[in-house]
Amino acid sequence: MNNPFYHLDSLGVLVLSLAPGVFWLWFFYRRDRVEPEPKLLVIKMFFLGMALVLPAIVLERPFSGRTLTLLVFAAPVIEEALKFAAVRLTIYRHREFDEPMDGIVYAVAVALGFASLENAYFILSSYLAPQLALEYSNPVWAFGMVWKVYLIRAFLTVPGHALWSALWGYALGLAKMNMVVHQKAAIARGLILSCVLHGLFNLMLLNFPPGALGMLVLVPLMWILVHRRITAAVAQSPHGEHHDGE
Repeated sequence: MNNPFYHLDSLGVLVLSLAPGVFWLWFFYRRDRVEPEPKLLVIKMFFLGMALVLPAIVLERPFSGRTLTLLVFAAPVIEEALKFAAVRLTIYRHREFDEPMDGIVYAVAVALGFASLENAYFILSSYLAPQLALEYSNPVWAFGMVWKVYLIRAFLTVPGHALWSALWGYALGLAKMNMVVHQKAAIARGLILSCVLHGLFNLMLLNFPPGALGMLVLVPLMWILVHRRITAAVAQSPHGEHHDGE
């Protein structure tokens, strides 16, 4: 490893691996058209999501030898539970959390923080591993080995975390505003749905590329479910005009 730009190359890959999370955070933040949340609070929740990666790794370690169990069952439950707890125990109590859309925004912020650091770990380690193993520094060659993984994670896995968490985030927003009768049941349904979709997504990745056929159904379905909740949340905002929700 005699490349003097080796560390600079690694830094560039790190920044590139964080870029999808930042883009999707901007994308979902822009959906809050009535009364956008304070940017500083959203950024704080994004970094809180990053901090959840370590406890997730610890909790998932007992399942590391069982790939199917880990990715389809344990990881979805552990990760969604951690993200939910981060929102419920912190920003949920804040005075700025005052409309259903806030549940989606803050859930998405935490989810994308988590997904961004997770993405950085996978991409950077995949980029460095072959170079370290072969003691051969060639950034173009190394990135050529990970660009497919990068694209899949940038356009599927990273936004996937946001979509899954938005489902329970919307339920949390309704509960905060007392817009649902059975609050605990509504939140539980949101959490269960997010875990099920998360697990199905991982299952299809395990069987990729055949799983791509399932993705053609699952990914649009997730976007439709979240789009409907965003539309309803904006309509239910006490700060804007009221329209009929879902």
